[in-house]
Amino acid sequence: MDGTIENGVVAFDWFEGSGCVRWTNESHEWFAELERSQTTARESHHLAAVTIGERELVIYGGGIGSGRQSRLEYRLEWQGVTIALSARESKSRQLSNYYFKIPGTACLLIGAEQARDVVHEIVGRLGGELFDEWFKRFDVCLDLPGVNIREQLIPAIENAQFMQSAKEWQLFVGNQGKTGFAVGNRKNVRLNVYDKFCEVSKKSPEYLEAMKARRWGGHLPSAATRVEYTITKSWLDRFGISNSGSAIEKLPEVMTRLLDGPYVFFRMTELPLPKGTRNQGRVPTLPLWAQIADHFKEHAGNPKSELQPIRHGEISLSRLYATVRGYITSAAVQMRMPIECFDDAIAVVRELHKRNESTDDDWQQAFKVKARKSGLLEEMTAFPFGRAA
Repeated sequence: MDGTIENGVVAFDWFEGSGCVRWTNESHEWFAELERSQTTARESHHLAAVTIGERELVIYGGGIGSGRQSRLEYRLEWQGVTIALSARESKSRQLSNYYFKIPGTACLLIGAEQARDVVHEIVGRLGGELFDEWFKRFDVCLDLPGVNIREQLIPAIENAQFMQSAKEWQLFVGNQGKTGFAVGNRKNVRLNVYDKFCEVSKKSPEYLEAMKARRWGGHLPSAATRVEYTITKSWLDRFGISNSGSAIEKLPEVMTRLLDGPYVFFRMTELPLPKGTRNQGRVPTLPLWAQIADHFKEHAGNPKSELQPIRHGEISLSRLYATVRGYITSAAVQMRMPIECFDDAIAVVRELHKRNESTDDDWQQAFKVKARKSGLLEEMTAFPFGRAA
């Protein structure tokens, strides 16, 4: 390995989401057919074959969904891709009637976007009109044939040569030693960097051949590493990316936000970072990690703008004001303090402050918690706001 990654391949490696479909009279006939096939599968305890258009699928004896996930009566599968549907009408996201999952193997063998196109085709063949679709999760990975993670990346991790905005990180240690590391959590963004060569040895021959042909430049390398970002709906929602189409369209902005600038999610450095180091952006990036970041950004394309968190408070100030006024007037009634003007309302807040033995520091800390959750703490505290400098 000469330290370069010219053969690195970037690809989507997981698509999972839900949506809302408007069904037609043709759809009702199809659902009657699906019901019959599902009954056959349930009674025989085997998957039943279903032909939709030119696609050969199988149907399970039961559906999916419970608890917080909408119940979907029909679970279909096409070449490892899951499609779950409900015959009910859906007018909002609170009661979606469509779900899809394109896992890693299908992404490799078919292609994530190509498989998603087939899912849309199947929904259309059933007489459905998909009018809203959103990702619950999508993964973007970079495969690096020839890169030995145990020699080229893990020693730097163990030497604390990295900076991160995420709170959690961990090494993968198992029977085969240290095989990778993870940063972040599954609720927002998670970065997995691991020994792909080791993992592929446990897969099918078909999977191995596809990796060689599509990710490793046509040959079997002596070592291979995968760098993979998992991005969830909760993270996308923070930036107003509300549907799957816009998530794919804004991939350049998403990857730039994670890999570059003051909000970088994770970066490996040439030297360890002492605790309390300021101006971390000035610490040189580990050359191999710089190449990894460049590969991701080059594949994603040039961002048209900078990704900014949605400022929810500015969207509904009138609603916030009504809520605050409601709490203050309720407190006034409970404390027997009549309100005839705005100054009386301020007096109620002062009395609440006094009775709860609150301090200025309490208010400051409560503000910081809210600002940090909105991603605006640094911006709002970078100068002495509201005070003479």
